[in-house]
Amino acid sequence: MSELFKLDQLSGTLNIKEALEMNQEMVNKLANLTNILDKLSEDRLSQEKNNLDVAISQASGYTKEIIEHAITLHTEYVSMVSTIAEKGKITKSGLTKYFIQGWYHTSYTTRFEKLFTARLEGNHLNSLDSDHNKFAKLNEHDIDEEEGHELWALQDVLFLKDKNEINILEDVFSETKAIVGTQHDRLSRLPAVGFLGYSFYLEFLIATQSIGLLSALNRVLGTSPADHKFIYYHYLVDQGHAVDNIQLLDRMVRSEEDYQEVIDNMNLIHTLYSGLTERSFRL
Repeated sequence: MSELFKLDQLSGTLNIKEALEMNQEMVNKLANLTNILDKLSEDRLSQEKNNLDVAISQASGYTKEIIEHAITLHTEYVSMVSTIAEKGKITKSGLTKYFIQGWYHTSYTTRFEKLFTARLEGNHLNSLDSDHNKFAKLNEHDIDEEEGHELWALQDVLFLKDKNEINILEDVFSETKAIVGTQHDRLSRLPAVGFLGYSFYLEFLIATQSIGLLSALNRVLGTSPADHKFIYYHYLVDQGHAVDNIQLLDRMVRSEEDYQEVIDNMNLIHTLYSGLTERSFRL
């Protein structure tokens, strides 16, 4: 992250253009990634979706119950977003606010996942393919597939031309800060398995619902999916990341206590994420 902004400060202003310029190496890496994602064939995209569909259909026990609960929560979220769209509240200003929230909480993702994998028992990860599963890849090869993704959100803010700077006190919502605070608490004080309630809720949501959201945005704003990098490219990568979460749920959720930890955190994130989304588009 740029020296212009320290993640843990609660006030200050981030000049978006300067922050991107000072993170040019990461911006270049993201550009390479987007080029690769743009060139994915329809067959490859279909295979990624099929892999997720298979993982869902083969789920059983606690993992199946967690997936079903996530789908219920996602249905509520999509209904809320649909209502926002029907009321004509999707605007560039609202989307800018939404991307600012995405930038802020996603800035912490790499930290969260490193804390999470550091707390896992070896056998949870050793049985996973470290060339494909992102948690095993992070543990085995120190490769973080989430690194720098928050910069997509900053690029999206500049594209919308509504803001050039982010004031942390005014522009980052309490719900967004609460997402960060609760996950730090989860990973330092509570059973680590519950973190999957956060990780799976968001990545499964993006993997399965982003196309509908993008269609609504594109229709209202006259844009294309790739104009909103934070949503579109996360949609492409989170097909596989949702599967990664399911694989870990299978290995970690072994008791009713484990299950409740995941569900409790998922419910919390659903409340906070729904809140920041509704607030972003409030006129």
